[in-house]
Amino acid sequence: MPGTLLALLLLTSSSDRTVTLDAKHWWNPVPIQIPDDRTYVVLLFSTQLQADWPKIIDSLHKLDSRPDVVVMALSAEPKARVEPFVEKHKIRFAVGAGATLHRRLGIWHWPKLLIWRSSPGRASSLDCPVQELTVEGLRELERALEAQTSQPSDSKSPPTTQPTGSAVPPAELNALRRQALQADDFADRVRALRRLREMLPPEPFLAICDEMLAGDPPPSSSYPPSYYRRIEYERQLGDPSVREKRPFFCPSEQVLFGTQPMGAVDRVAVELRAAAYEDMPPEALLAEYMRCLEEPDSPVSLMLRVRLQEPLEKLANTHKALLRDISLELFTLEPDPALRSACVLHLMLACPPGDIDTARHVEQFLEAEADRINVRPVIRYVLEYLYTGVD
Repeated sequence: MPGTLLALLLLTSSSDRTVTLDAKHWWNPVPIQIPDDRTYVVLLFSTQLQADWPKIIDSLHKLDSRPDVVVMALSAEPKARVEPFVEKHKIRFAVGAGATLHRRLGIWHWPKLLIWRSSPGRASSLDCPVQELTVEGLRELERALEAQTSQPSDSKSPPTTQPTGSAVPPAELNALRRQALQADDFADRVRALRRLREMLPPEPFLAICDEMLAGDPPPSSSYPPSYYRRIEYERQLGDPSVREKRPFFCPSEQVLFGTQPMGAVDRVAVELRAAAYEDMPPEALLAEYMRCLEEPDSPVSLMLRVRLQEPLEKLANTHKALLRDISLELFTLEPDPALRSACVLHLMLACPPGDIDTARHVEQFLEAEADRINVRPVIRYVLEYLYTGVD
């Protein structure tokens, strides 16, 4: 169906927020309801990505079979490249080719799952641990959907669970500990760790977390920082010395996913300013970032800094040395953990393995970095690349 346009209207308490799911060609188009209380799971993907597509698509089909879930997949690639992929995998959910959603949302790493759940008067995104496209991540997403369906909440504060205090058979504890430390499946490890947090006193639970952090990620985890991020998140929930529990998503992610809404005027301002980023020279991009940092906590500033990541990343094609210098500088100035992580990840594009001078800068960042959940795992990942070339 060439030229089909789908628009999903998400209503918030302060204003409407329209997300246009457009593509030049659609397969299996799905009708949109207004108002809509279903959850939309939108996959941004490329057919060139190496992934376990049969298992992933099977998991997406299972999600799409739920009456309260709509699954869509969007690719920026043309119809000629996407059509063989759809036919090969016998995809039954909606797929769009020639999509541009990733540009408008400022998403610069694929594959990415976006989750929207709307209902009259509110919109939210699920605080679920899906950070990469894996079968285990999709299973975890299904658990999150079940939880939010049964116990909806508008709170941004993460849940905290106290140990039940009831006697737990040692065999069950040992089995959960082995699963948390040794399971091949990312989601199985997370589920076991969460259950241990509910069952154990703080001291033995934190010891298991520390053992996991010192070990290797499961074989199925293609991006180790997301694995360690989840462990650090569970660890702080179970640590009584951490009085203020952090939500899983950072402020920039909350703005991007819609849990921190922007008004219509602010959205227009973002689009107008961001449209000029594509043709900005490097010096102008840095100056724009500095202007945004004058109001670091405002939703407009956060979204603009998200949108600046892609043009900054493209500097790796022509100005690697300059991208290195900009990334090192912005890391020291950026207060948002997710965006600070993006700054240090850019060094993997700007610097070759064996760049010891850059590695020493990054080591200093690691020593000073207080954010254990979002930033320290990424810094360690970049350091390993700079020293070993392992990506």
